Amino acid sequence: MLGEEGKWHKWVGGNKMITYPDDHYDDGECKYTVDFVGKYENPEYCIWLEKVLLEFINKSNPIDGSDAESKIRELDVDTTYIDDFCIKVEDKKIRYCNPLLKDYPLNVVDPDPCNEEVIKIVNEWEIHFVAIFAKKTLDKTNGYVKPMDYAKMLKKMEPYKNYFLERTWNRLLRKVPEYLSVRIDKNIEWFNSVEADNIIYDINFLTWGNTDKDRFLSIDADLNNKYWQNIKIQG
Repeated sequence: MLGEEGKWHKWVGGNKMITYPDDHYDDGECKYTVDFVGKYENPEYCIWLEKVLLEFINKSNPIDGSDAESKIRELDVDTTYIDDFCIKVEDKKIRYCNPLLKDYPLNVVDPDPCNEEVIKIVNEWEIHFVAIFAKKTLDKTNGYVKPMDYAKMLKKMEPYKNYFLERTWNRLLRKVPEYLSVRIDKNIEWFNSVEADNIIYDINFLTWGNTDKDRFLSIDADLNNKYWQNIKIQG
């Protein structure tokens, strides 16, 4: 650490470290607690320190937020920011245990898409997330996706429902069957078609979509325009 001569060093043969020239941590008669509010007022340093602490306590086997809180309280330090810190610890553990959430753009503990810009960022994540499941379903069925196959896909995605925008999840539930249904035998009218026998879903549109502008799950996609209405009719 930074000593009186402005050089980084630590005590040899002991575990005491000087953090600032005027700290005098070498005074064995005194006990010091870390005062994050008083000593670490530099926002950039706080961010750096937080990252270091997260890496330190979560490096090999991430702990949850309650364990982190217990460890911090045992240190008898200032706890002004303990809630925010423990949420970050919990967030990291969830991502560690579930790689599918690794790139989720919001805090996974309490996601809150609070404005249009953030909503679009979440929507972009949703589109890529669904594409992973859609591609696996298409590969497994050779592109011949029966309604029961799609139902299985949705069931696998169900645990992640709370990370989705409500409008996107509703589109997966209701609009996919409405727009992407295809009759196997076009000679059989819709009202005579039975899902188990004569209907498949064209979920190719869920693997990124037609174009950046016309992606089926995009919140900007207007399913009432001619493009989507024609697809609906052709089914």
